Amino acid sequence: MRNKKKFQLIFCLAFLLALLVVAAYIFQKRTFKLSKKQNGIWLAHHWVDEKPDQYKVARLADNLRKTGIIHVFQHAGPLDSLGNISPSKYCFSREFITELKRIYPELISVQAWIGQIEKRGGGSLDITSEQIRKNIAKTCAELVKAGFDGIHVDIEPIYEGDTCFVILLEEIRKSLGEEAVLTCAVPKISLGKIFGESLKLLFSVKGLWSAEYFQTVSKNTDFTVVMLYDTRIKNPHLYSLFVSLEVTKITRAAENPVMVGIPSYEDEKSTFDPVIENVEAALEAVFSGLKYGDREKYMGFSIYADWTMDEQEWKTVQRHVESEKLYE
Repeated sequence: MRNKKKFQLIFCLAFLLALLVVAAYIFQKRTFKLSKKQNGIWLAHHWVDEKPDQYKVARLADNLRKTGIIHVFQHAGPLDSLGNISPSKYCFSREFITELKRIYPELISVQAWIGQIEKRGGGSLDITSEQIRKNIAKTCAELVKAGFDGIHVDIEPIYEGDTCFVILLEEIRKSLGEEAVLTCAVPKISLGKIFGESLKLLFSVKGLWSAEYFQTVSKNTDFTVVMLYDTRIKNPHLYSLFVSLEVTKITRAAENPVMVGIPSYEDEKSTFDPVIENVEAALEAVFSGLKYGDREKYMGFSIYADWTMDEQEWKTVQRHVESEKLYE
């Protein structure tokens, strides 16, 4: 047993050394021009369950414009255990969307963000049930009729190879038709067998999908948003490296365009450290990963979330978006 642990330690150290070599290559100084992309953000529920305040909507629009955000995922209310959302939860959605687009006509989509904890993850929503899936699809169609441009699905956790989730996306698409947008938030993906085993020792990252399953889900959406936060990583260099490698892998694996979710919140929990995972660090790592990823598949980044963004963070994002050269 002692020899096994010694071997694991030696292997881990050797792998870490290899990662540092890769990191040095990825983060070497070079000119990288950032083209204008389609960025996104998750919005708080209050925008659609209370009468819109013109001043607050105008301020939101100004921040969106300055940071190149043209897709918003507007929380429409959690799905109940039957897959329904009461219209009372988003009773001001049409007024809010109309006002936001009036002030900010460059906005492409305001999507209804729906979600819930899935039963296999300890929640109440069972997507293995055919009736529940039908209810969810019907709810999505009702949300589009209420003024949303499409649906953003965020049901968690969805485990590797879950065919019921793929069927759910297909059923939602049928209920929406081809005009409405269908997107979903997805977990991180495995970096490969060798990386996978070593990452368990170094990063403790959990809930990874295979590239193949990610491709299947991507194929059934207009675009996906990969949530590159809550990684459990406690070292800033390892976090930057992990995000860069993920961006490279997901943009190469995606069937349709992909956004990269970045954190702006400061929750204190075992899976997240805001000193390590934050807007500044995430953006630097994302753009580094794009040097070797498929930049044609990369749509942009998406901020989680508007209610945790402060003035300094808005300025940080704006600086990155406006910068022609991120690396001198």
